[in-house]
Amino acid sequence: MPSKWLASIGRIPWRRIASASWRAFRRTIPRVYALALGALIGYLTFAAVRYLIVSLAIESGPPPQIAALPTRLDAATLSAGRSAFAALDAAEHPRSPLAHYHRLDSWIAPDAYNDCSRSGCHAPLPHARDKELRAFLNMHASSMHCGVCHFDHQPTPLKLAWYDLQSGQARGTPALLDAYGMVLAATAAESRGAERPTPHRTDPSFDQDRANQLGNLLNQAADAAGGSRSLKELARHIAAVRPGSPAMAKLLDAAREELPRHFRGEYGAKLAVVDRDGKLLRGHPNTEQAKRNYLEAVRRAAERIGAGASPSSQAVTTSQAVDVAPRPDTGLSQAERDSLLAAVHPLRRKQPRTCTECHRSDQSLIDFKAIGMPGPRVDALVNPVVFRMIEHIGQGRSFGLPEFMRDNAESRGNQRSNTPTSQPVERLR
Repeated sequence: MPSKWLASIGRIPWRRIASASWRAFRRTIPRVYALALGALIGYLTFAAVRYLIVSLAIESGPPPQIAALPTRLDAATLSAGRSAFAALDAAEHPRSPLAHYHRLDSWIAPDAYNDCSRSGCHAPLPHARDKELRAFLNMHASSMHCGVCHFDHQPTPLKLAWYDLQSGQARGTPALLDAYGMVLAATAAESRGAERPTPHRTDPSFDQDRANQLGNLLNQAADAAGGSRSLKELARHIAAVRPGSPAMAKLLDAAREELPRHFRGEYGAKLAVVDRDGKLLRGHPNTEQAKRNYLEAVRRAAERIGAGASPSSQAVTTSQAVDVAPRPDTGLSQAERDSLLAAVHPLRRKQPRTCTECHRSDQSLIDFKAIGMPGPRVDALVNPVVFRMIEHIGQGRSFGLPEFMRDNAESRGNQRSNTPTSQPVERLR
């Protein structure tokens, strides 16, 4: 039997089988490769078309880096440092669908000593209802206490002082402003009254000692700004470059451009009103019980109407900032609400300060030089052009195009329209 098996095995055409298998294998490999390549091309085509349709044609949710950026600062910002703020470090150049605007793209220094926001009543950036002006108003809230505009404080100019956001104590001019003043002096811009300095020209008196002083101020400003990397790098370069050299002149020009970008909420300090006894007013005095009464009334009213505590009334303790005051869903009658809020806000003005009460060259409510603003910065703050336009927008009034824009339009010719260029522009809706 074994011999028969061996004989039958010997009669099998192994060579032809191997040859046929090899030919089949050689034919199969290109087909498999072509099939895989076709599948890859098909998938990439599908992914590209899907991206165009879903990401561009169909409104979609924002990516996580953008979704983490709040539209309004909430209680978490009372303790969030720069590195933890909305994962900004992890999203250097975040992108978002076109419909997803009005997100904060920069860090705002936490202020745990503003009684208005830590009381449980207002958010650190509280202005939300007037969409046309809220960005301008919240820009002020990032560098000054609410009471500057909302407290019934009469002296002219207003008695103001800086307070430290880490300790809550009064302090001197922020290092950022001192550094900016040194940069302006070094580029000789103040003496010429120029908007921009002559490139690569520095004050001869800017020696190594002043360079070291500027570097120290920039490091202090960087620490106050939550460890700003750009300010740290600027300080490091200034420490490494010889004063009087073209490289130092370029650095000072760069510093003149860079420092104003940190003026919104990165001083490490805020301005607050000083009372007649020289004390900082960081909230309405002697109103702790009134605040608790108001928040408790909101909570009870929300439970009474059967909805439970709404998101705007859940925070009844300090350090949890929600903006319940201006919202209509508190469940309180108008009379109850007015009575409770009157006890909470004994110093509140009936109408807040307007832009031009402070931003004007004569009889301004704020002495900008006294609070440490350098000369060119003062000139920019008292220029009424922009602030009058903002007030016009807030009042719903139309406003005309600036002269330089009308001149540009006229230079291109007005044949395409019968509307004169001097006609006020209609307010955008």
